[in-house]
Amino acid sequence: EISEIILKEMEKNNINLHVNEKILKIKDTNNNKIEIITEKNSFIFDFALLAIGVIPNTAFLKDSGIKLGVKNSISVNRLLQTNYPNIYSAGDCTETFSIVTNEKIFLPLALKANREGMLAGLNISGKNEKFNGVCETAITKIFDVGIARTGITLDRAEKNNIDAIKFNLISKTKARYYPGAEKIKSYIIINRKTGLVLGAQLAGPLDAVKRIDVWATAIYNKMTLDDVFNLDLAYSPPFAPVWDPVILAARIGKKYIEK
Repeated sequence: EISEIILKEMEKNNINLHVNEKILKIKDTNNNKIEIITEKNSFIFDFALLAIGVIPNTAFLKDSGIKLGVKNSISVNRLLQTNYPNIYSAGDCTETFSIVTNEKIFLPLALKANREGMLAGLNISGKNEKFNGVCETAITKIFDVGIARTGITLDRAEKNNIDAIKFNLISKTKARYYPGAEKIKSYIIINRKTGLVLGAQLAGPLDAVKRIDVWATAIYNKMTLDDVFNLDLAYSPPFAPVWDPVILAARIGKKYIEK
């Protein structure tokens, strides 16, 4: 659903999209342009940018004895030690742990890298500080639409044999009568039996989707929807409706829990 929101926003801003179209060949033309040939079309551009994912730059570790993990990222324990106890690793080339599933994952994001760097430095100096992992929280903007996510998706929950369910709602970012009140869409993933919060995705105004931090906090602290519902969040018409989108989601989601 979030992808559909992104696609509509791109189309609204005159971006021509060709999805599910296999690229067969990319070549230079005689007039310093780029030609992209697909199974359906041929395009001429000034340049081509391939945004097909990120992989850790760990080729220099070949034959070093350092153990590699997910996607060839550097494998570490909770103290950020490699398989050589006196060698530590932190940052974008280092694997980490999912707080939700406890599986090892590759997540090159800024806060994770900085926290790891700090903790690795402390441990090198004799401390014993463990890195607890990540909720995989991320946020970005597509023109005027904010997109945010944390935790795991429904598909990933099912792959980890978690009995999960996803529900969604549309709510207001401010009191409905207050100028500037807009819609925010929330997609929440919970454990069907316990109501434990597993993941959340938000789409809406840029400042409103920062509410993802509340959901990340809930996931980190292993909170259920009942716990989220009981949070005492701030209310004032310029900032939120009485039923903040987070609290409203918890209120609505409680009916999906099979008790």
